[in-house]
Amino acid sequence: TSVCVGDTLTLIDNSTNATGRVWTMSGASPSSSTIANPVVTYSTPGTYSVTLIATNAYGNDTVSNATYITVNALPTATMSASKTSACSGDSIVISAPGGMKSYLWSTGESTASIVLRSVGTSQVSVSVTNNQNCTATSTPQTFTIYASPTTNISGTQSLCAGESSVY
Repeated sequence: TSVCVGDTLTLIDNSTNATGRVWTMSGASPSSSTIANPVVTYSTPGTYSVTLIATNAYGNDTVSNATYITVNALPTATMSASKTSACSGDSIVISAPGGMKSYLWSTGESTASIVLRSVGTSQVSVSVTNNQNCTATSTPQTFTIYASPTTNISGTQSLCAGESSVY
């Protein structure tokens, strides 16, 4: 009875001898159903009621619970970086929001912050899971570490006074 925003939830009708039923699920989509085991989703965090009326030729029976479904908010999956580009020998530190139950970076690391050091361009995102086991993934961002330039000087190595050379 505890889900995350956007998750699907299957409600199960355990009634016996019922030939019909009506579900009413506040805040859900769909908000009502006549099938035995409706699949619903919730788009807003909160606590929601569920009512089931089971019927047959001899009458009906109702069960209702005002706080049956708890819908937990998704965490905010963002990244902050020390910079978006650097030169070889330097690094880029990227951090996710603190206080999460777990982290999984697209680089495979599972810490709250990572450090990029390798030359090249990387698309990086992070998935964070909060204490209610709800997970969200950040928008990928591009980070680049540029290779240092190489220099090469060539030309005459020895000159006499008054001579010139091009290097």
